[in-house]
Amino acid sequence: MRTIKRSATADISDPGVEMLRSISLILSLLVLTAAARGADKPADHLTATLREAEAEYNLGQFRAALENFETLCRGPGGGRCSSTSAQCHRQLGELKDAEIGYRSYLRLEGQGAAAGPRPES
Repeated sequence: MRTIKRSATADISDPGVEMLRSISLILSLLVLTAAARGADKPADHLTATLREAEAEYNLGQFRAALENFETLCRGPGGGRCSSTSAQCHRQLGELKDAEIGYRSYLRLEGQGAAAGPRPES
């Protein structure tokens, strides 16, 4: 009988990690397929990017999620996503960048702009 040792970091050969990677790949392919069909409005692209970023974050793929959240930050209403970018930085151990993002979020919240990225209709 083999004893499974659990640690704070997932073993790459762990079946759970492999399943998460498979799910992530499927989600990415779905998003790319939708994008290949052509987004009629910029809002469609923003919504797809936001969904992909959220899925990556939930699967623990913080670097990929950060890239997508930062893409959203450069778009319309972009200042609203500094909190989510900060969370990714924190998860990656990039604490100085996380602090900058959280401070930006708090500054924008005081201006009423911290509701998160919103696709334009």
